[in-house]
Amino acid sequence: LQERVEAKNLHLLLELGDVPGTLLGDPTRLRQAVLNYATNAVKFTEQGEVTLQAFLESDTSAGVLIKFEVTDSGIGISEEVQGRLFQAFTQADSSTTRKYGGTGLGLAISKQLVELMGGQVGLRSRPGEGTTFWCTALFQKQTVCQPAIVPSAELSGRRILIVDDNESNRTILHHLVSGWGMHDGQARN
Repeated sequence: LQERVEAKNLHLLLELGDVPGTLLGDPTRLRQAVLNYATNAVKFTEQGEVTLQAFLESDTSAGVLIKFEVTDSGIGISEEVQGRLFQAFTQADSSTTRKYGGTGLGLAISKQLVELMGGQVGLRSRPGEGTTFWCTALFQKQTVCQPAIVPSAELSGRRILIVDDNESNRTILHHLVSGWGMHDGQARN
């Protein structure tokens, strides 16, 4: 986002509240949902700032609920439109589509991703005063570092197919799997 923010001469602020450092969750889905919010915020803000926040919403023995908010100083959204924005192919109005582009799918996809993570979505906005899109996600607590990969003893002797159109990437992967005792057949193109 930094390049878009600089091109529009906006300020990008990041605020991290009291969030535990090590949690188990789905970083790919979370990144996609929050990045969609942030990209929209930059798109619909001509001057001012965009703020990304994360803070602890609740903490139980089962896990934590983290709330993510993206606030902009952009055009804002009328109340009558807010209720339908998380539906597929929906934008504020046809002039929004003409001026800013987009398919109207981003918020619907974000909603589905957040719900898969046990969370909810929402927004607060007033025309001309900016918008805050928010989402929550459930995470499990992780107290002990757990290995991210299968122990190499279980991989030793196994065969693997390495496919990548970049020779450097293939070489790096070959060295990694060799270090784990695996064989890739050393097919090179």
